[in-house]
Amino acid sequence: MSDGRRNYQADKEKLRMAKNLVKSNNKKIKKALQEIHDFKILYAEQLAKFSCENSPRYEKLLKEIVKTLS
Repeated sequence: MSDGRRNYQADKEKLRMAKNLVKSNNKKIKKALQEIHDFKILYAEQLAKFSCENSPRYEKLLKEIVKTLS
């Protein structure tokens, strides 16, 4: 196998690995966003039941997390 062909195969394999890494990271990000969303719903339900003096702080933090990950 020539050096050019060997380099092409190595580059092709690196590209495949990079694509798989991106897919994996995208899945992790989507899962994290879903967990944040679920937490926010649970938090809102709890907030409706109980008054919490720190609620604006938590709401702000959640918005920042979602904004960062979006």
